[in-house]
Amino acid sequence: MINRLKKKFQSEKIKFCEDLINNKKKNKIFFTLKWFLEAFARYTSKQSFDINLNFFRLLISIIISLPRSIFIRLIKYLDILFPPSFGAIHTQVSRYIIESDISLMVNTSNSDIDIRSLIWKKEALTILKDLVNKHNIKDIKFIEIGAASGLVSLMFAEWSKKKSIKYKCVCVEPNFSNIDFLHRMIIKHKFDIKIVPCVINQNKRWTEFEDIGNKGLVMDAIDNKDNMIYKFSVTVNEIMSSVFEPNIIYIDALKNESQILYELIKYCNNNTYILVEFDSGISENLKQNLFDNNFELYNVKNDHFIISKK
Repeated sequence: MINRLKKKFQSEKIKFCEDLINNKKKNKIFFTLKWFLEAFARYTSKQSFDINLNFFRLLISIIISLPRSIFIRLIKYLDILFPPSFGAIHTQVSRYIIESDISLMVNTSNSDIDIRSLIWKKEALTILKDLVNKHNIKDIKFIEIGAASGLVSLMFAEWSKKKSIKYKCVCVEPNFSNIDFLHRMIIKHKFDIKIVPCVINQNKRWTEFEDIGNKGLVMDAIDNKDNMIYKFSVTVNEIMSSVFEPNIIYIDALKNESQILYELIKYCNNNTYILVEFDSGISENLKQNLFDNNFELYNVKNDHFIISKK
């Protein structure tokens, strides 16, 4: 119990320091007050709040959250007894997703997708931006495999627009809720992003898939076999031959990264950089395969690795 509390405290300390560094506003005192106010509300109510709001709006949001929650539960109960008109069930929430110097407004009406607005792969975005700056890439051709809600691709597109860098992207994602959100945000912001609503599988046309709300689990990552359906599959060759030749690829495919990489490296040249999040470590077989094909692998941060030709 004590060790768990220590780890939690250490995690919160790291989060506070990172948020403080990323805060671009001059008034650090108000930011610190907001941060601790949100942390207190989060621990007492088990709900997270947007610290990008000003202090007054954040305080009001916290105060009205309890009666709002009760009111929504009442509405849901009344909807069961007295169904409303068709299409009148959901409400839409607009949020600004802010990360360092990037700000993007998104609209969500799905609770699982809304949580994705808080918890997404911010580390990956930082690495991708650094990669573009380091190699002076002026025309980004990006593929994200396992895009989830696509916030990495969306924020990467917004950053590229701000930096006046050409940007086109393909997101491979089989979860319908994520696809719906991504589709609407592409239209809203007029980004050059295409969606492949499939699973990547070299051996099957239909792949085992578990939908758990704000993400989908495929093959080895499936936890509950009773919640499994099948999704249409495409091969790496079909992806790579039907779109542009990418110079940056990001893979976040829980427990399935290796089987994608074995095929993907066949299509990569000296100007291709692959960012992979290895959730379960890297097998010796994969390391040897990369070495045999003249690729180098280096750890950037935590579980994130970059693969490129030597």
